[in-house]
Amino acid sequence: MDEFSGEERRVAQVIADLGTAADDADAAQICSALLTAQLADRLKAGRRTCTQELEDALADADEFTLTTREVAVTQTSATARVENSEGRPRTVDLVRQGEDWRIAAIRPS
Repeated sequence: MDEFSGEERRVAQVIADLGTAADDADAAQICSALLTAQLADRLKAGRRTCTQELEDALADADEFTLTTREVAVTQTSATARVENSEGRPRTVDLVRQGEDWRIAAIRPS
């Protein structure tokens, strides 16, 4: 993360925080502090909450490592290109909410 500064570094930190929370199986932290409310709502299934859905997903994962390779920031949005532990590229879309950056989507690159 040393290669990033300013807002790019703050965006990369959100990605790092996601990896840490996932490794700790802290689904509540991910849903409440790292995802947008819209994404958390989309992750709900029936009567199950975002936290419940992520707890199941995290229990099935062996490792959740994301390495941030590139970050592009505008006033209200950011895009990060990351790789998972298997080297598969992903794109993470983030939006600024107040002073914070929140994850709006994670998609294949």
